[in-house]
Amino acid sequence: MAVNGSDQPQGFIELERDGHIDCFYCHPNVAGTGVGLALYQQLEIRAQDLGLSSLFVEASEAAKRFFIRQGFTDEGRREIERRGVALHNYRMTKILN
Repeated sequence: MAVNGSDQPQGFIELERDGHIDCFYCHPNVAGTGVGLALYQQLEIRAQDLGLSSLFVEASEAAKRFFIRQGFTDEGRREIERRGVALHNYRMTKILN
């Protein structure tokens, strides 16, 4: 988790043991400041420490660009429905060295 000088959360990212990035959020006030990148870089270090060979995520339209810049491959758009609302996301993967 990233916090500001007043200990207010600014972002977080969650890694599951199978390499799934479950949640990734940055407060709009820190967009473009490197907070998200720093969180992701720490997650990737943790994944390598755990011996994971790959990561995967279901990325939103906005997050897709971020993950592509981090070396993820777009495996295709997924159509989903949540409580009667049609949504979409992108299945993305990254092979770790």
